[in-house]
Order: sequence, then structure tokens, then C-alpha cells
Amino acid sequence: VLIIEFAVQKHRAGSSVLKAAIEGSAVRFRPILMTSFAFMLGVVPLLTAAGAGAEARKVMGMAVFMGTLISTVVGVIVVPALFVFIERIGAKKNPPAGEAGKIDSSVLPSEPAH
Repeated sequence: VLIIEFAVQKHRAGSSVLKAAIEGSAVRFRPILMTSFAFMLGVVPLLTAAGAGAEARKVMGMAVFMGTLISTVVGVIVVPALFVFIERIGAKKNPPAGEAGKIDSSVLPSEPAH
């Protein structure tokens, strides 16, 4: 969520969509990795479990570990890519504000109707 919020702010400030997504990702990259690695390291005891019920803990630990790893990759790479993709589609459907208010004079009547 914060990657996209930073990217939207950069884009509104005048950066291109791609540059805004890259800058937003760069700003949030370290905090995301620190949080994810801390959580994954907290799951290591489940992965190395021994004794009664160890197999169930190992399976649960692997699911949590891999889920966190995959969600980190998705959050850092796929989400900004989707932001760029969706913003470019939106830009094609909605022209910039400067062009939206223009009136094509060729379609106006030559003299006003009474």
C-alpha cells in the first residue's frame, strides 16, 4: 500500500509513471525486506522442529516461510508493475486535463443558430 502511495505522490509531482513506481519501490524496499526477513527468521524454529508433532510443525513452518517469501516478491516487484500497467491504461482512457477541456473548433457551426 505504501509503495503505491509514494508512487502516486511522485506521479502527481510530475514524474513519469515508471519512474514514480521505481522511486516508490526504492523508498519502501528496505523496510519491507527487514519486516519480511524478521518474520521468516521467526519461523525457523518451526522448520527445524524435533520431537512429537515435529512433522506438522515443519509443514506449517514451510508454508508460512514460503508464503512470506512469495508475498515479499509480489509486494516488491509485481505490485509496482501492476501500478504502471494500470496507470498507463487509465491514461489512455482519460486524456490529461489540458487536453480534456479543449474544444475542436472544426465541429462548431460557422454562425450561431437562432
